[in-house]
Amino acid sequence: MKKWIAILLVLALVLGMTACTGQVEPTETTTEPTTEPPEPTAHELFSEATRVLKEANIVTMGFEAKEEHTVWKDTFVQLITGTALFEGLQGDLLGKIDATVTYNDSEPIAYTELYVSGGTYATYDGNRYRDEAEAEDFLERQYPVCLFEAENFATGVIEEGETGTILKFSEATSMEEWVAPEYAELKEATAEVVLGESGVESMTYVVTYSQGSADIRMEVTTTPEVGTVATLSADVPTDADSYALMSYCWAPRIMDRALKNLNASQDSSASVSLMFLSQAAAGLYYGQDIDFAHESGKALMKEKLYLSYYDGSEEESYEYENTYKNGVITIVADGETQKGKVDDDYVEEYVLDVYNDYLVEIDWITECEVSAMGELFYFEFSSDLDTCLEYFKAQINDGIFGGSDPVGDVASGYEEKSFDCYMGLDPDTWLPTSYGVEYVGAYIIGGEEYEHSFKYHSQLNGS
Repeated sequence: MKKWIAILLVLALVLGMTACTGQVEPTETTTEPTTEPPEPTAHELFSEATRVLKEANIVTMGFEAKEEHTVWKDTFVQLITGTALFEGLQGDLLGKIDATVTYNDSEPIAYTELYVSGGTYATYDGNRYRDEAEAEDFLERQYPVCLFEAENFATGVIEEGETGTILKFSEATSMEEWVAPEYAELKEATAEVVLGESGVESMTYVVTYSQGSADIRMEVTTTPEVGTVATLSADVPTDADSYALMSYCWAPRIMDRALKNLNASQDSSASVSLMFLSQAAAGLYYGQDIDFAHESGKALMKEKLYLSYYDGSEEESYEYENTYKNGVITIVADGETQKGKVDDDYVEEYVLDVYNDYLVEIDWITECEVSAMGELFYFEFSSDLDTCLEYFKAQINDGIFGGSDPVGDVASGYEEKSFDCYMGLDPDTWLPTSYGVEYVGAYIIGGEEYEHSFKYHSQLNGS
């Protein structure tokens, strides 16, 4: 009986506990509201999209670049279009550039570059040049794979275009390092990148700035594409010896640009000095100095000519002076003055003929050293081509004897002694500041050498 009472008491206790538990209200639990991650900024999207390019080993890149240099009343235009292929960007670099360049209104000129084994093999207008350079040096003079850095812009916006997302950057805080020297002054820069399914489809960088005496606008667009299969050969061209070795393979191209800009200049001035010497022809000396200016559609000229020779007993000298202004040319010779009417075109053509007759053709250059002189570039160049040397020998005879060669008719031989040239260049305007040629040869007569030489110097001021 007691056993059953104990069992009933336990059951009653259990039922009581269950009843008490059922009367307690359940505890309420709270959950934190979910928050969406912030949308990436234009700068962040750019950084992520270009990371692939910066880390790539192979990149193919189309490019189009237009530069406009405004100097006083002149605007000089350079337009370059082409394709660049870089392989081994993270290791042993191979590079190939295939492009055309147009100066002002001239016809497009083809140029190529091949970088392999520490050397660049370049062609320009059919002529071949090469230099020795590190991979970093080669890449430094090309348009970069990542055309601009978003961190150089304070503002970036995101737009959705028909073909993809467009990132636009403005309020530039500085220029890209590859654009201009440190002393250049930024005026405005904008940039844009188009993103597609495969990443960066195109980049455009537009900048206006002042550099020395030039106001410059540059617009560059590139279309980069990451590659996977290498196609370039690491072998040096089999005809490498046919490329003229220079300190900078772009030198002929830069010099050509400078001369084309000078010819396109509306306002320019020049001082030209010529000197011919023929020891075998009675020590004949002929000199010519020309000061010329073309300003606001009007031409001005002052020319002096000197002639002296030794006839075996005494030296005779003559001096002439010509001036041109307002359609009238005044000639002073032997104390007598004469005047005549000509026009600006006649005077300009005369001066240009004198100037151009003594320029070295770009395809004659076989050696060139490039250096800096203050804020100017200085080119020292030469040629060992028979075509070039024979041309300047003939120019001496043309200047002294009117084209004939009376000394050569009696000489037993002729030797080339030296041929040196130089050009000063303003990198702000891409205009030449000076140009000079010095040629020395010698006729052999009776076993003796008689100097046959020519010196030319011009001081130039375009715009």
